Amino acid sequence: MDLIKMMVSGYTWKMFFAIILVFPAWMLVKFLKKAENIDHYDINTNYNPFILGLSDTGCQRVDESLNSENLKIYKALKL
Repeated sequence: MDLIKMMVSGYTWKMFFAIILVFPAWMLVKFLKKAENIDHYDINTNYNPFILGLSDTGCQRVDESLNSENLKIYKALKL
């Protein structure tokens, strides 16, 4: 009986904090996207798990989806 109470209590706390913190997290993401002027979309990205090899560009596909303003930031942060 104690195990069931602990499971219900844990699930209740988890759902309570998830519901309470969704809105502030959404606002933070919205603010950061606007402040950094970056909003990534998965353009030119292939999620096919059956690809046997990389294309000629390999990991350079990420660079293709960036616009010219954000490309400078991406290259500056790239190690």
